[in-house]
Amino acid sequence: MNSPIDAPRFFADWLVDPSGTLPQETRTALLRSLFSMPPLYVAGLLHAVGIAAVIAFRLPTQLFVIWGAVEVALIALRIAVFFVCHRALAAGTPCPLRTHFVLALLGSGSLGCGTFLSVLSGDWVVATIACLSSAFTAGMVCLRNFAAPRLVVPMVVLLLGPCALAAFFSGEPIMLFLGAQIPFYLGAIAATSFQLNKLLIKSLLADHEDERRARHDVLTGMLNRSGLARDIAERIDATPEQSLALFYLDLDGFKVINDSFGHQVGDELLKSVAERLRSATGPDHSVGRLSGDEFVVVAPARSAAEALAFGQSLVQTIGEMGYIIGSEAAIIGVSAGVALYPDHGRDLGALLSEADTALYQAKFWGRAKCVIAGNGSAARLTTPSATTFAAPSANLWGADAA
Repeated sequence: MNSPIDAPRFFADWLVDPSGTLPQETRTALLRSLFSMPPLYVAGLLHAVGIAAVIAFRLPTQLFVIWGAVEVALIALRIAVFFVCHRALAAGTPCPLRTHFVLALLGSGSLGCGTFLSVLSGDWVVATIACLSSAFTAGMVCLRNFAAPRLVVPMVVLLLGPCALAAFFSGEPIMLFLGAQIPFYLGAIAATSFQLNKLLIKSLLADHEDERRARHDVLTGMLNRSGLARDIAERIDATPEQSLALFYLDLDGFKVINDSFGHQVGDELLKSVAERLRSATGPDHSVGRLSGDEFVVVAPARSAAEALAFGQSLVQTIGEMGYIIGSEAAIIGVSAGVALYPDHGRDLGALLSEADTALYQAKFWGRAKCVIAGNGSAARLTTPSATTFAAPSANLWGADAA
């Protein structure tokens, strides 16, 4: 059970937490959108300060002077916290989000109170200015914060609720009519916020899916060439001094299977190989498929010996056991060429070129081997280089074609 101290925090988190299950990238994008367009945000707050100043100048009573001072203090705090959050979210560091949301609610409440006092002042010039300002601010709240529609609703209630109450207390029939319209206006703003929120989430999810497809292989779900290039660049940018090994894998005998049993069986075999590769790698490894039966693994490696040992394990993992594809069974091998960062290159293109040369040597020396670029060293394994593929009830047959 939440303690009384935790309750405000829970409420603040709930206000901006999107409903439903969303990817973390989408949640982050929604949060960042609340802190977009700083000039527009500052202009809206300065508008509120200007209204308070004009009203206090026209009616320099104690209440309006105090309200004007409160508005200035709140808006100064809101601008400062907004820019702290804006910079922190851009950098991916913690920021005072709850403070920002609490100040947003206080700011709406302050402007709503000022409108209440303005309507009850009996000065209809002041009342008109204050009501128009509240209506304008409510619209801006909707447009700026529909990424968090739960936050929009209490902010608009705090802005327009006091205006409706003051209309009924004023005793003016025309103000009663105005007060009766405000709940409908409030409802329309709330409904619009939730509808815009759905459209925004739909757009963000579509963008996320497009980006995922641009970086991932459609068949296996692994990284593609573009995704691998970006992954290596991000690894190097994050830790330039680290050592990496790129393993360029090519299946031995896959062409025979693909040509003999069709692309559907070949595709299923590729997906099975991909799953086996995933099981053989960890969270600090990146696994991708370039095209056809070519796979790439990027892994930390402190030395050539360590890279060679891991390459041997990959060759053995893929080839030591057969694969069952529907009613067919296959034993398939793999050859591997290895390139080291930074010794053999500093980007995907350079590393792939060196690893491809090493892979050619592995194929030339009899397949089912792992060769490191540049030194001609190879590891010969007992994994079968021949490929067999047949129904379990039939006699298995071999093929040496690559």
